Amino acid sequence: MLCELTGRPGRREEIKERSVPQGTVFLCDGRGNKMEATETRVAVVSIIVEDSESIERLNAILHEYRQWIVGRMGIPYPQKKVSIISVAVDAPQTEISALSGKIGMLKGVSAKTAYTNH
Repeated sequence: MLCELTGRPGRREEIKERSVPQGTVFLCDGRGNKMEATETRVAVVSIIVEDSESIERLNAILHEYRQWIVGRMGIPYPQKKVSIISVAVDAPQTEISALSGKIGMLKGVSAKTAYTNH
């Protein structure tokens, strides 16, 4: 079965099959061939931004992972000179870890992730 590519290998592809449980996504290779099915998890990535120079790169990372993001809420807190961002995701464990890791490597930005139990 061919996947409808989102432009990058390994990204979520919406394929409806009756025998596939809800919460399962397919990863595809660069040619559009279905490679594997993997379970997703729901998680929230909590982000504290203390260095405003990192905001542009943070937004670029979030844009890169947009297909996994369910919703996001940002709260500026000018009295403390920080921004607080909460990002809800539904993605394979590897994608959530990669997102959180990339965010945490930004200067003046910290990220922690909380997962559902299943």
